[in-house]
Parts: sequence; structure tokens; C-alpha cells
Amino acid sequence: MSHPNDTLGCLARLLEYPDASTGALALAVAPRLAEAHPELSTATLELGAWLGSVTRGQAEEAYTVMFDLTPVSSLHLGYHLFGEDYNRGELLANLVFELRRAGVERGTELPDFLPTLMRLLARLDEEEDRRLLLDHLITPGMEKVNTELAKSESPWAVVLRFLGPALRAEARLSATPVAMSAPTVVTSHEESFHA
Repeated sequence: MSHPNDTLGCLARLLEYPDASTGALALAVAPRLAEAHPELSTATLELGAWLGSVTRGQAEEAYTVMFDLTPVSSLHLGYHLFGEDYNRGELLANLVFELRRAGVERGTELPDFLPTLMRLLARLDEEEDRRLLLDHLITPGMEKVNTELAKSESPWAVVLRFLGPALRAEARLSATPVAMSAPTVVTSHEESFHA
């Protein structure tokens, strides 16, 4: 692919299970966001500072409680749109196809995991494909997560609150969403992205 977006990749990494380098990465990516996305930059700095102030075990526990043990705030966005319905299974299968085609590794996570979708967004060449992914999977899924985390002061929740506009900008999209009945998100290969 001709334009993997490093900023999206770094932001995606911040939303994965934390390791020893996550705090330093947050502090390093924040200045890149400062001009275009000041709120996200501040939230990213706060995440980095918080990660530097707690033990790795405390960070891992906080992440697990927020995103893994609480289904309503899971970062598996297809779950928020379809639950455990057949349509989610079809979405997952089609996302596996698109991730392979775009050369995006998903590791051990299901393909509707927000950081994986962010990496896919960065790798899609066609604006229409980026818009479809963002407008009909990432944005509606994130809205549901953000509604659940609205009162949370977790630094990850604050990053998620300000992430949406940055995703649109980093994906090189205008503010106008594609008209399509949601949530019929890419449920067949005929409607798949053109990476």
C-alpha cells in the first residue's frame, strides 16, 4: 500500500492492551496531534502521564476491566452494531478478507477490533472505501462505546472521546458521510472495500 498512516498506527497501538512502551508512545505521538487535534493531543498526553504513574499491572487491570470485562465498552465494534447475530459473523468474515487484501495483521483479536480497523483505514487506497469503513462501522461503533464511557475519567475513555474527528482527518476524508442505511456494514464480498 502506498500510504500507511503512521499517526493512525500509533493511535491504534495506544488502544491495545498496554505494555511497557505504551506510555512513551503516547507522549511521543501527542505533539504530532497538537495543531490539528489539540483535544486529542491533550488526552494522549494525559494517557502517557497516567501510564507513567501506575505500575504495568495497574494499567493492564484498568484496561482489562474497561474493555475486556465490560461488553458495553468493548473495542470490538461489530459487537455494538450486531451483537452476536449472524450479521456480525458475516462482517467478521468479510473483514478478514479485507485485512488480508490490505496486508494488515490482526494478531489474536477479532477483525472488528478498533485498533485493527484503524490500521485498515490507514491502508485503504480508495476514499469511498475509507468513508464506508469509517461511516458505517467505526463511527457508529465508537458512538456506542463513548455513550457507555461518557462519565468515565479513564484516560483511555478521554482519548476515545476525541478520536472520531481525528480519524476522519487522518483518513483524508471530508466531513460529509456516505449515505447508506446503517448498519448494513459490508456484509458481502461484492460490497467489500477496494484496497
